[in-house]
Amino acid sequence: MPSHHAWVPIRVAAHDGESAEQYQRRRAEIERIVTGFRMGRFADAEAERMERRLMQLRRQAAEGKITPASR
Repeated sequence: MPSHHAWVPIRVAAHDGESAEQYQRRRAEIERIVTGFRMGRFADAEAERMERRLMQLRRQAAEGKITPASR
């Protein structure tokens, strides 16, 4: 595939007070969600849930309130 069709790399910054383990878990979840959207894996209610979770991860990271994924 030509390079102009490649996805932009997913970048997730580490935040102050976030342990390496917390960062790795958060990064992996963000990458899974973003990749799922890119590949069209989410539809309807699941897409809404994933969008809310992605916003939650970003907001918690910005506020320094990192928590494991809610299931």
